[in-house]
Amino acid sequence: MSVLFAVTADATNPHTGLPVCVITLYPGDTDIPRFEYIPATICIIQETDTLLYPTELLIAGRGNSTWWYPKRPYKLKFYNKTELLGIQAGKTFALLANYCDKSLMRTAIGFAVGRVIQQPWVPDSRFVELVINDTHLGTYQLTESVKVSKDRVQLSKTGFLIEYDTHYYQANYSFHTQQNEYPIAFKHPDNDMPAGLFDYTCRYMNEFEEALNAADYRQTRRYADYINIESFAKWYYQKNILQMEESNRYYQKADSTNDSKLCMGTLWDFEWCLGIGLYYGDVRPNPNHRMENKLYFARIAQDPVFMREVAKLHHKYRNIVRDSVLATYDKLSTLLAQSQEENFKLWPILNQQVSIGAQPLGSWQAEVECDRQFFLNHLEFLDKQLQPYMPTSVTATSEDTHSVTIYNLSGNKICRKNLRKGLYIINGRKVLVK
Repeated sequence: MSVLFAVTADATNPHTGLPVCVITLYPGDTDIPRFEYIPATICIIQETDTLLYPTELLIAGRGNSTWWYPKRPYKLKFYNKTELLGIQAGKTFALLANYCDKSLMRTAIGFAVGRVIQQPWVPDSRFVELVINDTHLGTYQLTESVKVSKDRVQLSKTGFLIEYDTHYYQANYSFHTQQNEYPIAFKHPDNDMPAGLFDYTCRYMNEFEEALNAADYRQTRRYADYINIESFAKWYYQKNILQMEESNRYYQKADSTNDSKLCMGTLWDFEWCLGIGLYYGDVRPNPNHRMENKLYFARIAQDPVFMREVAKLHHKYRNIVRDSVLATYDKLSTLLAQSQEENFKLWPILNQQVSIGAQPLGSWQAEVECDRQFFLNHLEFLDKQLQPYMPTSVTATSEDTHSVTIYNLSGNKICRKNLRKGLYIINGRKVLVK
């Protein structure tokens, strides 16, 4: 394919401090279809520096409900592996619009949590200004897409990546599970299905459901023969530490042998989290905190053995997650300060209720602080929910409570005269004061 024209560093530059991703469609193309890739060129500039010279690629629309917002998301496919803004070289990327996320940060916060708790793979991302055909479209998040490769989701030739997907009919291969009747779409392989893999996947998922739905599943725990408990616990913890109302449910198995078990895939789709989504209240931050136990977790989370695994994660990562999330908020509040102004000039929704989100607060800064405060409040809620499953509970002694290094689980130092019943960090260890 020959280059019909070139995009130069003199293209529209919003001057917000973010890199500008300039995409130019081929002559005659003015609209980007949702399901069909069309050719284009891309370059990335920052002020007067060209960070990526004009490069050919394909672009298409992406998303289900998000595609119908005025500010649309896109997917990119390069002909050769390409490094973008320090993101490891790959062929497929996504441009997330984050339209109904008025903080613009929730996906970045979600990824930060995934990295802290050491998920096997978390997409890397950068914030950019997006310009298509000389039209500035606002703040976007350029991110790696969920893809099976040696650098992203790692599977063997006999492994699979599937998704609970109500839009399963859009996939080349799909099925419904027998007992729960869940719609499942294959994400990998999505073409050239190896012989026997489709039947193996159906059989494995049906056997797992049968074991999980058994009346005595908490006693026999046969369901644990089919799943990687650590993987399911980490996914469940990451989802609940952010109180995600909706998310992609990816499931993956490294190969079609007994040497591997079903794992949870990459957590994705963070727009409805941190107190937003399925909530119409006029009090913010959202005062309602709960554990999200949808689909298979409606039963798995009733198993105390599984919940003890989740509590171990909270015991290990709780304060590190807190510090990382707060640091990410601080960093992005500076990084996006100018960009958000231009974004909400283009998309003036700060005083509008979008989709099923809560009442608007009128400013980007207020939206960011609201999400941040919900996160802190929700941590304290999780402390209480997971305390009965904590691996160790130590009754404080008199010498413990006279220590000068007493902290609550929010990391705030506590004077011993203000000590009440509860869980504290005393001299570096978790102590239950009764």
